[in-house]
Amino acid sequence: MAWTRQRTIWGTTAWAADYGRRSAVESGNAEIKTHRLHMDRGFTRVLGTTKNSVLIAFALAGLNHTLLRAWHTKRDLPDPWAKPAGEETNDRTLPGPRKRARRRATSLTALIEGAPPG
Repeated sequence: MAWTRQRTIWGTTAWAADYGRRSAVESGNAEIKTHRLHMDRGFTRVLGTTKNSVLIAFALAGLNHTLLRAWHTKRDLPDPWAKPAGEETNDRTLPGPRKRARRRATSLTALIEGAPPG
């Protein structure tokens, strides 16, 4: 059973560090395969290890750039790469959470008594 045991005891600080690393790696893999890049078999259509490696490196660099821009946009921070790239700064803000419509101030007893609503 040596291969199925955990190296560190569950709940310890060392275990939390191991689990945090694994969680971060799985999150990165999900961004690459599913959420943003959709990298799957046939993602590049060239033959050769070197050509595929170069294309995948550029794709991952683009994904990293997209994730960093999304991080800054989500926190309503200015885009730090806009000025070096010669782009206009994007000062737009993300819409806040929607608020529910307020219910009418009438109650069931007011309706029964015939009082006007409001």
